Amino acid sequence: MTTNRELEWILISFLLLSVQVARA
Repeated sequence: MTTNRELEWILISFLLLSVQVARA
């Protein structure tokens, strides 16, 4: 089971990745 903090990290990572892709 994933903790709330882990879920938060996954979300942040996904957002950052999206921003990087959008910039490229």
